[in-house]
Amino acid sequence: MAGLVAQGYKIDADHWHAEVHHSLPYEQYLRRDAKLRSMLQRIPLPKYIFTNADRKHARICLDLLGVADCFQGVVAFEDVQAAAAARGWARHGRPVVCKPEHQAYLLALEATGLHPARTGWFDDSTRNVAAGKRLGMFTVLVGRIGVEGAGADVQLASIHDMPAALPWLFEGGEERGPARGAAEAEPCEPCCTAPALAAA
Repeated sequence: MAGLVAQGYKIDADHWHAEVHHSLPYEQYLRRDAKLRSMLQRIPLPKYIFTNADRKHARICLDLLGVADCFQGVVAFEDVQAAAAARGWARHGRPVVCKPEHQAYLLALEATGLHPARTGWFDDSTRNVAAGKRLGMFTVLVGRIGVEGAGADVQLASIHDMPAALPWLFEGGEERGPARGAAEAEPCEPCCTAPALAAA
């Protein structure tokens, strides 16, 4: 959508999401994942979803997976656009700010009260992972391994590999937690110092 708007097309965001996302046969692709739910419940850190999709799509996916209550919140397309509009970040008369744009991450961090240097970022997109890394997050590329230049601190073949690859997460993440020793990132207010996880 952002690319089309940048080219001058007028896009109705609600219609876009209805056609691109809400028309999907969700039940054919997603089912309750007890292993994922158990794993998330064992991580004693606040967890958030940050998605370029709308809230309805995110909720459908989380509900079908059975993990909606494992997250403290969802930062969706409409949240970022509202915050971007309030800041005057508009393009062609309509704000479309989304991952992997730097501003989108700053707005999501602000909405959740997180600080990038204390946040773990999980995504299946190398562009999104690289953007998180530039902000100073501890980054995890999910779904692919052996990808060069992805900017990921860790690469997982499956999200279910988290306990083996990141055991410290399940112990509170205080000693080696999200992004210990990461590069200094642009400050984002309000912020907190507690470790947290953000997933795309």
